[in-house]
Amino acid sequence: MSRGGDMYAVIDIPRFPLQAVLRLEADLGRRPVVLVDASMAKPLVVDCTVAAQRSGVMAGLSVAQAIARCEEIAVRYCSEKAEALAERALFDCAYSLSPRVEESAPGICSISLAGVGRTGLEERCDAIVSTLKGLGLSGRMGIASTPDLALLVARESKRVMVVGLDFPESKDLEAFLDALPIAATEPSESLGAILGQWGIRSAGAFARLPRESVGKRLGTEGLAFWDRISGREERPLRISKLPEVYEESLEFEYEIDTLEPALFVMRRFLDSLCLRLKGAALVADSVHARLDLADIRLEDGERVEGLRLSLKIPDPTSDADSLLAMLATRLEQMETDAAIVGIALKIDPIDRNENQLGLFETSLKNPHRLLRRWPASLELWGRTI
Repeated sequence: MSRGGDMYAVIDIPRFPLQAVLRLEADLGRRPVVLVDASMAKPLVVDCTVAAQRSGVMAGLSVAQAIARCEEIAVRYCSEKAEALAERALFDCAYSLSPRVEESAPGICSISLAGVGRTGLEERCDAIVSTLKGLGLSGRMGIASTPDLALLVARESKRVMVVGLDFPESKDLEAFLDALPIAATEPSESLGAILGQWGIRSAGAFARLPRESVGKRLGTEGLAFWDRISGREERPLRISKLPEVYEESLEFEYEIDTLEPALFVMRRFLDSLCLRLKGAALVADSVHARLDLADIRLEDGERVEGLRLSLKIPDPTSDADSLLAMLATRLEQMETDAAIVGIALKIDPIDRNENQLGLFETSLKNPHRLLRRWPASLELWGRTI
């Protein structure tokens, strides 16, 4: 049972740096891929896909060693920008459950459930996991009486797991801790060595030790660790605010010479931005896209850096499918001799209530029928085309 009715949910995205990169390319996760940290003095593989593991590739190999084991392997690099995009998508999903969200660590959001109704809570969390999947992120959730305990639960969950709370599907806290290896709680190296000498193999075995005795023998570090895994720790969340800017951008590590990959990235952008719009009860009034191009020059020698597209939405919406259809229709009419090296997308939001219809107006039920009537401008930076 939770103390005083406190409840927290945690969303955990395992192998977050790898997932953040894979989600930006269609079907990349099914191929043998290695993630390399280029910031190292000697760049090494830090993670890889299941297909790469089947070929004997593992973390710690050099790029040359990985290629030697799997010739068709794709090499991708850790990307702070890709991780930032994924972080915002994760936060938007967490915010849809409650506005009290802490960005605890890369790939982890902790959510205070104070004021959130219990009825249908597990179903709502399951829907969030499905939404994350649609955003290209495989996540899992845990619900418990403290944020740190909820994180331990999330890491043992396949989708959504509740532990130690008065829920029909809740697991018993003592049984959960007994089944949880002490290594899964990530004690410090020195503390882990001591617990190993004591024969402590599970979190439950440690939690059953008297707290006072733990403090005498292990000091403040041991007490803090005991409080954390037993659900006694009390700490306020560092609440983050919902971003007020509705824009995303990405520079590619490689050139794109077809529209499909660009639209795939735009879809990722729109899914996340529309989720943020819905969380703020807003809709898109207009959309602005920018495609950065590899260096090309026009006949008069003027350098062209990119293409800009602006769309005024006749029936403001927060539906990603409709917005993507509008962008795709306009972009398919565009031609360029240069490859795309970056994409930026911005939405101008408007309050739903500001989009009131006049007395004799009707809502635009099927915007796809009016594609040709959408007001739009397309510029080759400095040149209208």
